[in-house]
Amino acid sequence: MWDRTHAAASLTLPPALWSDPDVRWLTGAHEAEGHTYLIQERYEELLWWLLLPSLMTLAGKTAPTVSAAAELSASVSRTLALAKSAGYRVDVLTGESSKPDQPVAAGPSEKASEATDTTEKPTVS
Repeated sequence: MWDRTHAAASLTLPPALWSDPDVRWLTGAHEAEGHTYLIQERYEELLWWLLLPSLMTLAGKTAPTVSAAAELSASVSRTLALAKSAGYRVDVLTGESSKPDQPVAAGPSEKASEATDTTEKPTVS
């Protein structure tokens, strides 16, 4: 029998699995700015491969239901939404870090120093 709870739970990769070279390769995990990021499309493909046993079980039923297939699709969508909210950072996705870094904008101190520049500029007469 197809187990809905198992299918949804199987999409969560344990933190230790992210150090596996095959998982890193399959998800496109790479280092940038001191963090490990994944590639959304490759991660989605891995999620669907992880659901293959559930899909095969569903396909083997005499009368597979659309709602069961939709639930599998929704579990992938939920997992991808979590990855997006984590900024595609593996440490945030696994709970090792609390939140993704926010983009840094020019702060008021940088703008103020530009406005108070007192160096003399040569003038052409």
